[in-house]
Amino acid sequence: MLSNSQIKLVKSLHIKKIRVAKKQFIIEGHRLIEEAFRAKTKFDAVWCTEEYAEKNSELLIALKQAQNIWKITSEKSLSQVCDSRNNQGIIALITLPEQAPFKIDNSPLLLLDNISDPGNMGTILRTSEWFGVKNVIFSPKCVDPYNSKVIRSAMGAHFHLNQIVQDNLINIIPKLKNEGFTIIGADMDGIPLNKFSPTKKWALVLGNEAHGLSPHIKPLLDESVTISKLGNIESLNVAVASGIILNSFV
Repeated sequence: MLSNSQIKLVKSLHIKKIRVAKKQFIIEGHRLIEEAFRAKTKFDAVWCTEEYAEKNSELLIALKQAQNIWKITSEKSLSQVCDSRNNQGIIALITLPEQAPFKIDNSPLLLLDNISDPGNMGTILRTSEWFGVKNVIFSPKCVDPYNSKVIRSAMGAHFHLNQIVQDNLINIIPKLKNEGFTIIGADMDGIPLNKFSPTKKWALVLGNEAHGLSPHIKPLLDESVTISKLGNIESLNVAVASGIILNSFV
């Protein structure tokens, strides 16, 4: 059973400064926990309802065999700590990864410039993992990748990506260029995507939902690309754009 102190702790982890201080974050729901387990993630704690345990004994047995201790708790206590409206009867605590300096290798990567919407951030991470782009750098003004809504939207991508690192893009872009990377921005005024072929080593920069790429980032780009539109809508969602561009690049 979740104690009152545990309920207070878990609820507090929805706040970034508490996550950083406690070095833990929360994940909710069967699919996320199953995905984390499949990625050999070590859980600090797992709680589930009796109903969940009766329906999902296979996963719980596997968790126990891997020395992940789970405990039964009430539906009421889970409802108190879950950020989602309809919890799925199971939650887990995981240690927040250490923010080590970004390690440059030869693989392509995403640079996220002030992405503010949690749903977009999560979908971008999910899309990045889908296309095998394993390294993501996010600027300091981006939404926290370990925000509960980002975690849910990413659907387990956090546990498969190699690096999700915060860094100042002004600092990292020159380092990437020195290593032979082409820096490509997604921009309304860019080269049409169907007329562009990336080099072997590239980094794709995605800008803020409302304002696009930051003015101080645009001069650092080697190239920019745009997705040609056929309809009348003014702009394309940044997470959708990430999927279209990555599908073209990889």
